[in-house]
Amino acid sequence: MSIVEGPEYEVVRRLGDIEVRQYAPYTVAEVHAAGAADEAVHWAFPILTGYIFGKNEGARAFVMTEAVKRLAAPIQFAMTAPVTQMAAAGGFIVQFVLPKGVTLA
Repeated sequence: MSIVEGPEYEVVRRLGDIEVRQYAPYTVAEVHAAGAADEAVHWAFPILTGYIFGKNEGARAFVMTEAVKRLAAPIQFAMTAPVTQMAAAGGFIVQFVLPKGVTLA
């Protein structure tokens, strides 16, 4: 079983089984999806997986990370799966966290 990379973080505080974390900056690929939360993830997920598997400008494939996030705007909470989702006008923004070292350039 391979270990999946996730964003670097520092545990700021522990509250029983819960960790409060401070994350280092990281880059995401995101899609704005109209509709309800569950529909947004189902619609955006194939677009995002296509992107990280090479359907992007430059045809560059990326390694899968652990950070798929679902977020409630405006506060962001990292989840343990690889996608994020936050409320946006008319729908949701769904994000994949890209591997360390990937930048907008």
